[in-house]
Amino acid sequence: MSETTAWLTAFGWGRRFLSGIRLLFCSRDLIDWGVRRGVGALPNVRFRQGVAVTGLLADGGGRTVEGVQLGTSHGEKPAADLVAVTDGRSSRLPGWLVALGHAAPAQTVVKLFLGYASRLYRPPRGFRPGWKHLYVQPAPPGETRGGSVFAIEGGALAGDAGGRRRRLPAH
Repeated sequence: MSETTAWLTAFGWGRRFLSGIRLLFCSRDLIDWGVRRGVGALPNVRFRQGVAVTGLLADGGGRTVEGVQLGTSHGEKPAADLVAVTDGRSSRLPGWLVALGHAAPAQTVVKLFLGYASRLYRPPRGFRPGWKHLYVQPAPPGETRGGSVFAIEGGALAGDAGGRRRRLPAH
């Protein structure tokens, strides 16, 4: 990692050295493909595309989730030993739990005022930057934004910029 990273800090460019730590970069698409391929190889897993989950199915007392309700014209209700809800901030899980007779879970919102943007780049032919990862480190409390560019599969570069909208208080 440290021998292939160009690292810019508030004090200048970091020194490169042999650390023995490997750092692998790849696209989100490659990670998703690998996970889907591994999970899809399990004998009791089946993927459904273009079908929305519209609710949870529970036992008669509403205490144990036993499957999901699908929003299809057939009214399918596949059973499941495990249901993972991964729809993030806009999760419908609290409403589904209320529909089963439970109170909505308490939520804690922590406003970090963080943001980021990312983009893929196709470098020009013959591009040889001398690094696999370029990292511009923020220097809080004054500078709260930074970014990085890293080589990924297929010769592409992934870039991201991020930081805090507000400056950190000085201690």
